Amino acid sequence: MAGGTLLAVSTLGVLAALYQMATAGRAFGLGGFVCLLGLLTLAGIGLAQAGYVRGGAFVAAVILWTAGLIAIFILFPLLSMLQASVITQGHLTTAGLQRYLTSPISCCSAILSSPPTPYAGDRRGDRSRSHGPRGIRLIFARWTRALAWGMGWAWRPASSPCWAWARALRNSLFLAVSVGLISTGLGFIFALLESRSTLWTRRLLAPFSILPIITPAFVLGLAMIYMFGRRGFVTHTLLGLSTNVFFGPLGVGVAQVLAFTPIAYLVLVA
Repeated sequence: MAGGTLLAVSTLGVLAALYQMATAGRAFGLGGFVCLLGLLTLAGIGLAQAGYVRGGAFVAAVILWTAGLIAIFILFPLLSMLQASVITQGHLTTAGLQRYLTSPISCCSAILSSPPTPYAGDRRGDRSRSHGPRGIRLIFARWTRALAWGMGWAWRPASSPCWAWARALRNSLFLAVSVGLISTGLGFIFALLESRSTLWTRRLLAPFSILPIITPAFVLGLAMIYMFGRRGFVTHTLLGLSTNVFFGPLGVGVAQVLAFTPIAYLVLVA
């Protein structure tokens, strides 16, 4: 009975705090954040006393802390961005998506709005036939050619409207393959270290591997900037450098390797 009452009161407190944060239009301060963690702790104690969680009050509180941090730092920003992209002045609209698809920097706009090229067998070169099966085949041919440019399989004229998009696709695929190989290799090494070695530090791999999973992605990006940016602690303070080398593929690759290596380790450690 006491556990159910504590759970009900603490749940009402958490809901009231979230409602205040949503209506205030600004983030919590340090006091509000500590208060929210305290209410989640009380809710975890109530769950344990009511018998809903068998691991005890600490396990229940940790579960609620993790869920609360994920909701505040991951789900809430994502929902805010989604709401801003489809709701304008209180009305649901797709104007933002339409502006992107028709923007000059979008390959979709370049493909869909450019005049169709006549078929080799069409001597008349009738450019007005952009609809129906023939128009669909033309659009499919342009997308295939753009993919070929992106993979480096075809000649890429710099004046092509899809050249930048195709180059970005090629770089993204190269980055994905490189990060996947490096992350898997490092995860395999750490898994062997945890399973086969006798070092006392191997016990720290399991708890440390959980941190990148529950940490928001932008935290790792900010850490990379603060450590290796133009005024970063390592590059500027320790080495006296002012470089932009990490503001590009190298920085993105290192950040993704740091984020995905723990996941590879958790998969391979078994």
